[in-house]
Amino acid sequence: MPEIWLRYGTTDIVLDIKFENLANQISSTFQVPLEQDVKTAITSGVPLTDKMLFLGLSGSKAAAKIIMMLAEEAHTKGFSFTLDVPHKIASTLRANLAGIETISINRISYQSLNERMAKFQSTIIVSSVAYDPLFGFAGAPTTLLRNLLPDQMAEAFKARRDNRPAPGVEEDPLKIATSAVESTPATSIELVANGDNVVGIHIGSIKEAFDKAIAQLQSISTVEAEPVKCAIISASDEASTHSTLASALNSLWNSIHIV
Repeated sequence: MPEIWLRYGTTDIVLDIKFENLANQISSTFQVPLEQDVKTAITSGVPLTDKMLFLGLSGSKAAAKIIMMLAEEAHTKGFSFTLDVPHKIASTLRANLAGIETISINRISYQSLNERMAKFQSTIIVSSVAYDPLFGFAGAPTTLLRNLLPDQMAEAFKARRDNRPAPGVEEDPLKIATSAVESTPATSIELVANGDNVVGIHIGSIKEAFDKAIAQLQSISTVEAEPVKCAIISASDEASTHSTLASALNSLWNSIHIV
């Protein structure tokens, strides 16, 4: 039977190569915490109030799982909440929230996050960290910049050292992103995840949670390998990761030092 599959849009394409015929196989190693431990971290570490704004900045299965846990806890306490998401991830997040019809999704259509937050008693952000060719790392600060802060986004783009991708490198663009959201009064849940598995959960201010998450991401995803003539490089197996040309190119740029 086929051993290697590559994601192409929403389809898996089989390669006529058996896994055991590869000279070497390298992947990140990590321990997935028990789901009960993740739920405990949410219930004990996230301050819930009535009339909350949940801001979902990732459409991944892992993010959907955390949003469902938050919703369940809010329902248990009789608290109301509203879920806002960027347009690009709304359909993906809805698919990953399948079967939870009580959670309605509002696509972000406002210009000012602070004005939107002022209508609620508290705001909780759910995001996932990843490598990023422009910022070095992606997460809540960079997603907010891309979707709601066009002036700072333009400043970050101009601040790049050159036109070469720089995944995993913390330079001026990332400093601009974290500085722009540092004073935003929200509780951030920054996830380190692989597919639908939550590997790490970090709770705090936007910058605090982001910094802790990227530290863990680096510790579990950096591997040393000998130079080779050819290689097969595959990123996440989630369809949303490669559903568009732009997102597929992100995976290429994040591997540019190997390519």
